[in-house]
Amino acid sequence: MWEIIKYMVQCSSIPQSEDPIKTRNTKPVILSLVRQGQKYLEDRYKTFMNSIITENLTHAGRGGIPGTYPLVKSFVGLRLQGEYLGLKDGMIDDRPLWPMVYYCLRSGDLPAAIHCLKKSGLTEYNEIISLLEAKLGNPNNPNIPKLEDSIRFSYRRFVRNETDPFKRITWSVLGCCDISDEHSEVARTADDYLWLKLSLVRADSSKEDSIKYSDLQQVILEEYGESHYDAFNQPHLYFQVLALTGQFEAAIEFLARIERFKVHAVHMAIALNELYLLAGPHDTSAPLLFIDPADPKPARRLNLARLIMIYVRSFEFHCPNEALHYLYHLKNYTDSEGQSLFKVCAVDLALETKEYAQLLGTVDGNGIRNKGLIDQFIDTHVTAVSVAETIAANLVNKGLYEDAIALFDIANNQEGILTYLCTMLSQVVQLEGDPNSLRTRLKNQAFYYAERISREGFKSERSDLKFSFFTLNRLITFFDLYYEKEFPQALKVLNDIKLVPFREEELKDRVFDVTHNLTSNVAKVIPDVLLTTMNMLFAQYQKIKSNVEFIPRFQEGPLEAQMSYLRQQAKTITNFAGMLPYRMPGDTNSRLVQMEILMH
Repeated sequence: MWEIIKYMVQCSSIPQSEDPIKTRNTKPVILSLVRQGQKYLEDRYKTFMNSIITENLTHAGRGGIPGTYPLVKSFVGLRLQGEYLGLKDGMIDDRPLWPMVYYCLRSGDLPAAIHCLKKSGLTEYNEIISLLEAKLGNPNNPNIPKLEDSIRFSYRRFVRNETDPFKRITWSVLGCCDISDEHSEVARTADDYLWLKLSLVRADSSKEDSIKYSDLQQVILEEYGESHYDAFNQPHLYFQVLALTGQFEAAIEFLARIERFKVHAVHMAIALNELYLLAGPHDTSAPLLFIDPADPKPARRLNLARLIMIYVRSFEFHCPNEALHYLYHLKNYTDSEGQSLFKVCAVDLALETKEYAQLLGTVDGNGIRNKGLIDQFIDTHVTAVSVAETIAANLVNKGLYEDAIALFDIANNQEGILTYLCTMLSQVVQLEGDPNSLRTRLKNQAFYYAERISREGFKSERSDLKFSFFTLNRLITFFDLYYEKEFPQALKVLNDIKLVPFREEELKDRVFDVTHNLTSNVAKVIPDVLLTTMNMLFAQYQKIKSNVEFIPRFQEGPLEAQMSYLRQQAKTITNFAGMLPYRMPGDTNSRLVQMEILMH
């Protein structure tokens, strides 16, 4: 099958800007495809003759003379043993003339056929010699149509009713005569039939005694089809008749339906596409084999994108690198939204395999990205950064923020990192830490990115986002200290953050910061921060108060001052909660007020 493709691609140069269907319906390309199809069948027949002779060396009498003429002579001697019924015009070298001429033509050797005719000494066939010499000298010789007309005329008068089947088929092939006669006495195989029909194709002839290339294609594909050729039991044969008539799309689609040939179908499609010989649909969502009403019949279009995407499904999970190399061939295709299909498929591959690091690389502690598999495709507009950005957006839509953060890092999108890190931190920062919890993972990420941003700088105008991130980052430490019962250190951290006011004069500034300089993610945790702070103040107050009961009254002055200071802080916190321009969840306000009252 690959040998057939090798022959068929050696045709006239194909313009890269033209649609392949349009190109393959031009005269030069049709003639080239026909010639290459014939050449394959001729070379194959010559190989067949050699094999027959090799199997019968004793009877063949080949000798050591190279060339087509001795080969055909030996082959005819084996093939036509005994009496030659109905054969005409005598013998040459003890072989009947017309079988010798026919098999020379069938082998594609025009000089050998000319040699046979000249050796016969029959001058009435000089017009055939002239035609063969004209074709041999220049296939585009303007005298060829005139010589064919002369042969066609002679055929109708003298040859049509001859008893020699080899003479009839030879004249038919050379003069393009009697195209409806299938010459089944001689052309017994599918190869013979196809060679005969290709020999009768004329690219621009309007005469009745010729076959149009498209008509031959239609007969094979639509009139005969898979059932006639018993395609699934003889896949090589059906592929051959399609490919040798330039119907690459139908041939490849047929192979793709047979599991053991699918790999060949994909590689043939890629090869033909690279040579601009494969016709594809304008819409990549079209079926695998597509008929465009605007195309001349029986043209088909093969959806290479769909073929490749179906093929890589079988190994994309365990061989993503190999899958990427196949998907790379879709770099010049776009989806309905104008996106590169290579990029779309690379994104899908990453989402399905979750091999983000392998495909896109990783970012080290210095903020430098190590390359991934996709970086090897440098001649496309698809980069690891753009793919990572698209994957991250997709993960965000699915609510997979933790994975998205790593992808935003690969895409060098600090704003994306902090946006979704803040979103996740706001949900867990107030919880008690567990070594295997989401909070612990986010804590480690937050500290990591905080250190990097402090070193590298923040490349965004979203100052509120940066401020919010560092606030939440410090709140992690605040809550950790709270759960460790380290209240003084926790309150010191909170005071350094400048999120909650502890003095009356700080109220206005803190309310302004929360409403103008911080994102809603920080606002979500303020109720928990206030309740936690009030709990610590109340605990400290209770501890001091219990000590006052055992101290003489003349020594309790400093402790009273401390208690008064704690009451003032508690009052500031309840005032702060009341000044915030949004409703606190649940019973936050009432609990704050209740604890403040208990401190009096």
